[in-house]
Amino acid sequence: ELTRVLELDPDDPETLCRRAEALIELHEIDHALDDLDRAIALAPDDRLPRLLRAQVLYEEGDFEGSAKDYGHVVERHPSDPEARYGRAWAQLEVGQAVAALADFSTVLGAIPNDPRALVGQGWARHLLGQTEQATQDLTNAIAADPYHAEAYVFRGRIHLETGEEEQARREFDAAISLDQDDPGAIAGRGFSYLALDEPARALADFSRSVALDPEDTDALVGRGEAFFELGEIDSAAADYEAALALDPDNAMAYVGRAGVFLFRNEAQRALEACDRAIALDDELGPAYLRRSHVHRALGDAMAAEADLEKARELGFEGE
Repeated sequence: ELTRVLELDPDDPETLCRRAEALIELHEIDHALDDLDRAIALAPDDRLPRLLRAQVLYEEGDFEGSAKDYGHVVERHPSDPEARYGRAWAQLEVGQAVAALADFSTVLGAIPNDPRALVGQGWARHLLGQTEQATQDLTNAIAADPYHAEAYVFRGRIHLETGEEEQARREFDAAISLDQDDPGAIAGRGFSYLALDEPARALADFSRSVALDPEDTDALVGRGEAFFELGEIDSAAADYEAALALDPDNAMAYVGRAGVFLFRNEAQRALEACDRAIALDDELGPAYLRRSHVHRALGDAMAAEADLEKARELGFEGE
């Protein structure tokens, strides 16, 4: 029906946006973007097509493009909370936590106790090392809306990163009780179970998360770790390779691959995988810890000790 309307008036931005929304529902993203591009060309300063395209670009992983479209709306409508909120999350994805924090704060100035903005502000603060304030923001989000599952997920992630694995598991449990099909919450609980040395439970959660979101590379790597801990090395290797096929720059997948190579007595290949992981993220503690094991297997005790010390500096203990 919308196509017939456009045949009569192909230059109607509103109808183009409505058809784009329908195409998004049908997962015809390229065609939806074509309509939104056309709508923006016809009405460059119209808010709706910019917001819609920004949302699509974000979901497709083009965070810079998304931030640019949201920013265009903010320039013309500085008090628009949706544009600032969307831009803030896009900025977080490209490492601009300070700018994101400013946008979330602006939203909260206009809409105090908005749970979505409190969650975003909390995560931005966490990325900036302000963990106590971040946790308080997430607690405030839950106080404002006890059914806001995302707040529990992010609070769980903070607990997990600060070594409070059991508390993290409880947070993810709370999120799952609110949304049983949230792959992020399920994978988060899987990582909690890994940290609690319960790989069988972790495997069950990661498998469920991957079934819900087959392209979640973190869940694939987590499942690989669970398989590895359970001695299912071939299955672990398959998950690490699947993660790398989706994201060739996934440093933790290289750490996992190194573990597989080391188990198979292919120490040189394990070393190359560790080196690649560290080249991608030189603050990745597990990569140094695993490389220390590889150096020992290769008979290089000094290099092993140096990597072990670096891992400890980054908060990862081991022998």
